[in-house]
Amino acid sequence: MRGKRKMVLRIVNLCIILGMALCLRTETSFSKVTIRAIPNDTITKEIIIENDSLFVHINLDWELTVSSLKYKPRNLEFIQPGSPVPLVNIENRWTLFNVGFGIRNVSIQRTKEFSTALIHAYSNYLENPFHIFIQLSIGETPEIKAKIWLVNCFKKGFSDIYRGGKTTVVPGIPWLAFLSPDPGGVRKVLYPTEDGYLLTSVSEKLMENYHPVHEWERPPEPGPVKLYFLWGNPILPTTVEFPKLNIGVFLYREKSDIPWHFDSIGKALWPSHTMRVAEGDTIHIFEGVLSIFEGDWHKSYNWFKNRIRSNFDFTYYRRPGYMKFRKDFLAYFSFIYNHMIYDPYKNRFMPKRFLQKAKREFGGIDQYWFWHSYPRAGVDPRDQFDLYKDLPGGMKGLKEFISTCHSMGTHVFLPYNPWDRIWKRKDMYKRQAEILGAVGADGLHLDTMSKADLPLRTEIDKYNPEAQFVTEGRPSIEGLQFTTESFDHPIHCRPMPVVDLLRFIIPEHQVFKIVRWDRNRRPLIYNALFNATGYAVWEDVFGEMNLPPWDEKILITRYNRIMHDFVRAVTSNNVMPLIPTLRKDLFVNGFFTDELYLYTLYQTQRDSVSHFFDNRMIGPLFYINLPDDWHIVDVWNKRPVEIRKIKGRKCVFLPQEMPEEVGCFVAMPKRMQVSQKNGKWIVQIPGGASGTLELVGIDITKRNIKGPEVTADSLLIFDQNSVEKSTDGYVMIQYRNDNKEVKDVALLKVGY
Repeated sequence: MRGKRKMVLRIVNLCIILGMALCLRTETSFSKVTIRAIPNDTITKEIIIENDSLFVHINLDWELTVSSLKYKPRNLEFIQPGSPVPLVNIENRWTLFNVGFGIRNVSIQRTKEFSTALIHAYSNYLENPFHIFIQLSIGETPEIKAKIWLVNCFKKGFSDIYRGGKTTVVPGIPWLAFLSPDPGGVRKVLYPTEDGYLLTSVSEKLMENYHPVHEWERPPEPGPVKLYFLWGNPILPTTVEFPKLNIGVFLYREKSDIPWHFDSIGKALWPSHTMRVAEGDTIHIFEGVLSIFEGDWHKSYNWFKNRIRSNFDFTYYRRPGYMKFRKDFLAYFSFIYNHMIYDPYKNRFMPKRFLQKAKREFGGIDQYWFWHSYPRAGVDPRDQFDLYKDLPGGMKGLKEFISTCHSMGTHVFLPYNPWDRIWKRKDMYKRQAEILGAVGADGLHLDTMSKADLPLRTEIDKYNPEAQFVTEGRPSIEGLQFTTESFDHPIHCRPMPVVDLLRFIIPEHQVFKIVRWDRNRRPLIYNALFNATGYAVWEDVFGEMNLPPWDEKILITRYNRIMHDFVRAVTSNNVMPLIPTLRKDLFVNGFFTDELYLYTLYQTQRDSVSHFFDNRMIGPLFYINLPDDWHIVDVWNKRPVEIRKIKGRKCVFLPQEMPEEVGCFVAMPKRMQVSQKNGKWIVQIPGGASGTLELVGIDITKRNIKGPEVTADSLLIFDQNSVEKSTDGYVMIQYRNDNKEVKDVALLKVGY
């Protein structure tokens, strides 16, 4: 690192060999912000910017550097003596290196919210036509707003007489690469890549604890965690966390000509890019925020989340009727001439038979995505709207189909194909809206589209203001405001664990994991559970069948049951991705309400678990803050979970391994009381309650088997033969309130 530092200091000299003329008061202050020029306002060698949280010392000598960045509440220095941080890095040795005297102008501006220092650096040497502007603003928070740009002020006949006005520069922002509080230790870094984000740990001294051993003696180390949000802007801050100090720094880019996706940690901590700059061109090197925070990387994530949500229009998420769609988790996409739903001999639909079959195989379907046109469209001059007339019974038959689905609790979405435009039709939105209204459909599947728009929304509102849109592509931040649901394809979901940040930043938006061609959909099902998103079954791919095997149907059924049983947590806005855990191979997401905490777990590299390494998933998993009368259960694996005190703190403790790489723990107040008498178990709610007490069996695949139930003000009495037990002898008891919400769940061992 020291070699790199020397190189950077040399590089920085290229653009900053400049003397300076200053327009600066010796001391300027506003509110809690102070800016000082040292030694005075005539010959300024240093600038100090300070508020209650930060102390920044900038040197204006041979180069522009920051010699101190101190977080005052902890008296913590981020820049070590003798290792200043370059304020900007401009690499162009031929044009900028050692080419004469310089001039610098510095001015101070104040507004009600911020105080700003603007540094204008340029050379009086003819070969250097570049002017660099560095604007730093500070308010009352531990954030520095920065804006840096370079202008090529080449003048023909005056600047460079033999190279013309074009040259190449490599601007860079090396701040995060140089920050090193003491003791630094292992750093946790979150940075953007080409297809998402990576969260990984970096050792300060990579080889410090290394010793040569046979590879089979070395337990595998978990790799970085992949996260993703949207394609393009806005991009999460690049974050460096120092776990030993419980502090971190993030750099948020609002605007930059430097591409802000990186293929390595080094490039993420030192963003740079080679650019051609011609006469009169301006390069926007960086505009954004540098901030120091106490805590882990979630602080920078929450800062970004709050920034997004404060500027987001939730109008279409707050409409009456939206919440009934928010509780839809399992969708089914199918060509309508699938013989499971269409009888070709009698030319009729069979929606009741189909939905009953789906109930047995998947636990029921919340949304049916109707598809009738492609690959039939294009055979003749008829378009997608004309082809509705070919359906059994025509439009009337489609309306009856939808009515039957509604009676069985399933919403129906019609397809909209923007590419199927016959005879230059100009009323596509209008015609689609008329059909949706005529048949009573619940929404539109926007084929090939990544967003809806206001004109389409306006036309649909004339017939059904509660109708929802689901897009095939992931919407932009603007498109999300009109589009309440979207597909998520498997390119984002492998390899696990993968965190869908859209689900956590805008939890109101429902994401459906979907795949059409894969034969192994287990990772996608696990991803839907881990992120608590929707999942879409796709068996008939426009006439080609790709049926899921029995084991995937079982997983989907178990997932479906959990999403609906604990819907109030899954649809909560109080959610947290990747809560801190006590194991490197364990990743946990959290979903919270006042009376229910739901945690989804994923164990990476489970196939490498061995008694030789003693790395089984047994023991303390993560700290938890629970009231004393709460308890916790694994409702995915149907296994007990304990709360123990570790180092004086409550901790989730697993007494035995999870049988799968995923789990779902629910914590809630203990409402039910269980006793045993004469070989029978007696369950009751002290004081009584409204709702039902249910006995739930557990089959060999860990699916729920409905058992006897009584009103919650009665006694639930049963023996070990009342329902099927799990393979290790457990049954489950549940209390549901009048809204069918599970308010308490417990595992009871009744046999072996």
